Amino acid sequence: TTMQDASPPSSSSASSSTTTTTASSTTTSSPLPLTTPKFIAKQINTNQIKEGDHVVVIAKGLREYHNLTTIHKTGKVHLAKDNVSTSEFIGHTYGMNFSVHKGKLTPITTMEAEVLSIVEKDEAVSEGANNSLLVDDNTSQKMSQAEIIELKSKAQGGDVIKALVGNSSTFQTKTEFSKEKYLKKKHKKHVTTVQIVKGNTRSILAAYYCKNPSKICFLREDALAQILCFANVQANPQMKVMVVETCQGVVTGAVASRMGGVGRILHGYNAENKPTLGALKFFNLTPQQDATISYFPLTFFLPSKSSFNPTATTQQPAAMGTPEEEERRKKMQQEAESVKEDLKAGVDSGILITKHHPGAIAHQMVDKIRGGGVFVIYCQSLSPLAELENKFHREGTACNMSLSESWMRDYQVLPSRTHPHMSMDGASGYILYGTKVHVPVLSQSSSSLLLPPTTTTTTTSTSATASHHNTETEDVL
Repeated sequence: TTMQDASPPSSSSASSSTTTTTASSTTTSSPLPLTTPKFIAKQINTNQIKEGDHVVVIAKGLREYHNLTTIHKTGKVHLAKDNVSTSEFIGHTYGMNFSVHKGKLTPITTMEAEVLSIVEKDEAVSEGANNSLLVDDNTSQKMSQAEIIELKSKAQGGDVIKALVGNSSTFQTKTEFSKEKYLKKKHKKHVTTVQIVKGNTRSILAAYYCKNPSKICFLREDALAQILCFANVQANPQMKVMVVETCQGVVTGAVASRMGGVGRILHGYNAENKPTLGALKFFNLTPQQDATISYFPLTFFLPSKSSFNPTATTQQPAAMGTPEEEERRKKMQQEAESVKEDLKAGVDSGILITKHHPGAIAHQMVDKIRGGGVFVIYCQSLSPLAELENKFHREGTACNMSLSESWMRDYQVLPSRTHPHMSMDGASGYILYGTKVHVPVLSQSSSSLLLPPTTTTTTTSTSATASHHNTETEDVL
């Protein structure tokens, strides 16, 4: 799937320099060049981990763990079998790799560089080496299990791997490919590697999908990429996108990131509860991007009796007591009133991703989309979307509809060892998208203008030509 990032159109008054005009002189200041020390220092500061940052912690060992956490001096994060203080990440650069030993972090290079530096390559041995004489009978390792456990309690992972290689009687007879595979396998088993990355659409979605995919409706990155493309989400100041989701705010954050702080996003939520947007803060949106998101209760266009929200009311979420939540509640009430006008005018696209049956709200959402706008509906099951597609087709509500299944395959890409992964997930769900057809509601007087006039023809001539002409006229009418 191709994801196109559109930048906001520049206005005619925008320029690359700022001009300040006074009564006596005109001064023009240019932006900092990309090579100035101040610009470089600014970029370095943005890549450094600071207190209060919302980050994604990736721990790689026998399994891969993803944690969404906030950096605090007194915070803790659980990584495999160790609890690590988040204060140890402060000051380091995003993307660095660390090894964990007894709750302490040690910066390391990438895993491949570390494991390959443990043993020096012997080209003379590797040229004639092969694996035809290797027998997997667990007798090639001289160290016992108790000795390995004792060594792990005292030494770090790199020293453990060196000891395993030195006590292996078959390591030197392996090929270079087998040596590298052996080292990576032991590295995953005995060393926990940790990496800190910035929160973005892909990393946040991977974290939820790895830990608890049911919270995001088993939405995978390839499916979300198609949804954003089908919904025509772009950085357009005039664009209005309606999002109704039960994915912890992942979809709303992805739309806000792609629109770049312009346009408007209308997020619908259950009227009885406040919006569930736990993942939104990990996108680290700028104030300009966050200001484009407005919230409204689904009761604005949802009937009170519905399978999506059986007991929906028009009441706003109750105050939780804290001043911050009370201020947010008042802001949401003010935004909800302004959203009504936008819904009446119509939005450009609508996105619906819910763990409930989409039929309860899909029709109401499509009604709020202007003619020529697009809608995208995601569901884990095929039958609800097939029903919606047939109903939209019968009613003439939409055209250019398509119902597709998202599928993705991961590949291992290595010299002479490129192949698909041995195990991977199946389908991520089904996507229905189409274009809204605007059917104008005509009055009886205006609709009569579109019909051909009905006239009564009085024929006084008995000629065959006139009779034939009248017959043809009646057939046409």
